[in-house]
Amino acid sequence: MSAREHGERRCYLAGCRLPECLDAHYRYMSRYDLDRHRGNARRVDSKPVSDHLEKMHAAGWNDKRIARETGVSEGAIWDHRHRMHPVISRKLSDRILALDVTAPSGRGGVLIDSTGTVRRLRALARMGYTAAHIAEKAKLATGTISELMSGSRSKVNTSTALAIADLYESWSAALGPSIRTRRYAERKGWGSPLTWNNIDDPSEKPDFGEQVSKSTALAEDGLELVEKQGYTRALAAERLGVKRDTLDTAISRYRSRMQEKKTAA
Repeated sequence: MSAREHGERRCYLAGCRLPECLDAHYRYMSRYDLDRHRGNARRVDSKPVSDHLEKMHAAGWNDKRIARETGVSEGAIWDHRHRMHPVISRKLSDRILALDVTAPSGRGGVLIDSTGTVRRLRALARMGYTAAHIAEKAKLATGTISELMSGSRSKVNTSTALAIADLYESWSAALGPSIRTRRYAERKGWGSPLTWNNIDDPSEKPDFGEQVSKSTALAEDGLELVEKQGYTRALAAERLGVKRDTLDTAISRYRSRMQEKKTAA
């Protein structure tokens, strides 16, 4: 496992209370609460996985190869193939079920559908991470990330998909450094991490919820940083890429509208 970095929830769990680590924890808990609200359990029935592993073995796969292609430990593959556990984490289940049952190729990785990978990359862009940031951390070529993000590749190597999925787990709960990339992704209409229920389901559409004005969105983001994460107004404005006066105005108007609604009710 890579070393902890500020801006990751595991850094918060280790005791760090820097704003970026508090931010990561808050966003993780927001996703967790959203999953609970949607009935999207973090652990699922392992029977489909066990059945899938049995079919893969019959097609010529072995536990070592499956472990390498999925990033799941060989011991866990053996356990679930022998039905040792009634449940499995949704993340591991998705990784295993994504592999084709057909006989494995002789060398190199297995190609799988790129839908989930593309969506993860676009969601990271919505959070403010550039292709270069992602490529450097995932140890992949920037061109590969850019092509996937653009949607020009329908298939992706499992090793690439796993590298991006692991990075997504770490980074999707924290804002990235590029405001320009975040705004570009917003203009493209790409879904953020919170808009997805099952990010790997090709038939799913991002749930953007109730559409709000840019001023309202700015006010809500600013109040989240100030009231829940301890930012000053000045730091919150800097984090959101706007002037302090702009944020102050947005919050003032937002509170006036909320008061009007409360009075009318």
